[in-house]
Amino acid sequence: MAYHCNIIADGDISKQSEILPFVQFLERKINGWGYNCYIPDRDFPPGMSIFEQHSKMHSENKVTFVALTSTSISGNFRYMIEMLLNYQLHSSHSDIKRPTLVPVYLNIDHLNHPVLDVIKPVRIYGSKEDEWEDSDSNSRAFSQLREVLMKYHPLAKPASKEDLSNISECIGSNWEMLAPFLIESNSTATVEHIKEVYEVTSQRVYALLNKWRTETDDPSLAHLFHSMYQAGTSVTIDWYKIAYKLKVSIQDIQASH
Repeated sequence: MAYHCNIIADGDISKQSEILPFVQFLERKINGWGYNCYIPDRDFPPGMSIFEQHSKMHSENKVTFVALTSTSISGNFRYMIEMLLNYQLHSSHSDIKRPTLVPVYLNIDHLNHPVLDVIKPVRIYGSKEDEWEDSDSNSRAFSQLREVLMKYHPLAKPASKEDLSNISECIGSNWEMLAPFLIESNSTATVEHIKEVYEVTSQRVYALLNKWRTETDDPSLAHLFHSMYQAGTSVTIDWYKIAYKLKVSIQDIQASH
């Protein structure tokens, strides 16, 4: 499984604790946007210290959400945050994909702590899931979290109909050759049916992409582009135009190859 972010908290998330319900809710929320969460207490492999694992996950997954439900921070957790923050501030990465920490405060107005005060937190209020969901201020907070993920993983999000429309305008001759890589069964029949219904190439391509979208187990843009790359150079695809229309970098698209 590919992970797109980390969630860490002060305490063992794998056991029942005060913060466990909030972390579980946060993960479900992020999963609903099409992203996968790495939770060290649950997911890290044996034989590696917790500090080594946190450093490794932070360098690979780029975004780490620090969930806090209390203004007090244990010594070990503070040390770990200082280590990750130091990695962030002194990372050799110079582009926008530099690893970052995002504090997520539950029912905390202000955390007077030098470790995290340097980073603008996202604040969420409420004592249970219904309250976390049903709030205008919380809605804005979740929008902030989603924007962070979209910035670092723009192609991990599910492809929208608008995305497919933009992509279809960038695909030309031999579009039919995409079908075997997008449709698991009856791809030939699908293409023939599309040709009977539509005359314009962009409309035909959109119909094919939309069928992929409704049938695939992974509707992410990254998965779509990976499948499209499998068709090789026989299909006319303007990847640079796709990058421009979707407002993503060509490097992100090429990385899905």
